[in-house]
Amino acid sequence: MSKVFVRADGNAKIGIGHLMRTMAVMDQLKGKTEITYLCAMEESAECVRRKGWNALCLQTAPERMEEELPKLKEIFEDSRERNLLIVDNYNVTDDYLRALGEWCDVLLFDDLGEHVFPVRGIVNYHCYADKNWYEAHYPAAKLFLGADYVPLRAQFASSDAKGNLAKEIGDGRVHVLLTTGGGDSDNIGGRILERIYRDDLTYHWILGPFSPNLPFAKAFAEKRPNVILECNVENVTALMRKCSLAITAGGSTIYELWATRIPLIAFSYAANQEKLIRFAGENGCGFDAGSYNRDPEDCLKNIEKYFETAISNPEICSRFSDNARKLTDGRGAVRLAGSITEWLNCLNCSCNFKPNPL
Repeated sequence: MSKVFVRADGNAKIGIGHLMRTMAVMDQLKGKTEITYLCAMEESAECVRRKGWNALCLQTAPERMEEELPKLKEIFEDSRERNLLIVDNYNVTDDYLRALGEWCDVLLFDDLGEHVFPVRGIVNYHCYADKNWYEAHYPAAKLFLGADYVPLRAQFASSDAKGNLAKEIGDGRVHVLLTTGGGDSDNIGGRILERIYRDDLTYHWILGPFSPNLPFAKAFAEKRPNVILECNVENVTALMRKCSLAITAGGSTIYELWATRIPLIAFSYAANQEKLIRFAGENGCGFDAGSYNRDPEDCLKNIEKYFETAISNPEICSRFSDNARKLTDGRGAVRLAGSITEWLNCLNCSCNFKPNPL
């Protein structure tokens, strides 16, 4: 059978979301095909290896992807079969993707739906994905659109969590989750916690593997025993189920919280997250605290305001929880993996579909 390659990176600047969402799909493909990650930087490759995957480091600049094409050509031309490459990177260019299309089939993660890429397949799992737009602009491509394809880890596939501020775990306190992504080079988590800290609540602060803020976080938590630092969390669902409210940056974490029905206050840290944050606010699935990337101070003020609103009005959080449960069942990675398996089975036969013409 043809092989699967994944082109993705993660570091303190871009976070770990690209790696995590692709690994959720790869987990469902284990044992069915050979899988190799292709990463620009060693820190990305090492992160993938720690999760048990094979990874090759291209030793290139992640923002200049066309420079890696000679190395990728060598990798793909060594294979006698046509393989599938899954690309999850915002730095792609049309020329880059066209070159890849000469050697393999390309499935691209696209969060925005604002540009037509020369690829054979598109994943936009967001609730706001415009199916009509994609079908009009990609008439010959494979399309995986909408929240049915949210690539969450297997632990989110079934959840009995019930988000409400009355929930306690035996200590008589309300637990709050704080997560700002795998990088958070601006220490947004620390700035938020300084504003919303209360002695009568317990805070679980998730710090990603690339977080540069561990010294600050440790110093902050040492003086406040009700602040618990959560590093290298494996069972995220168990942690989320402890909590009655979450404050989160945009990204796949929002879908994880929706799958576990945890009410949330969300903010964007990059332009590509803004649509999802707005969707949450406009559809009663969480508070939209705005764009930290555009106006940090206004965003922090909104988070502080909505936090007090949520703590004082548990009925609002219950409504958010009820609305969120309708958005995803947590089985998107399973669906994507099934479709990829079918794709691989016919990749080198005459029934294969044609690439999107540009």
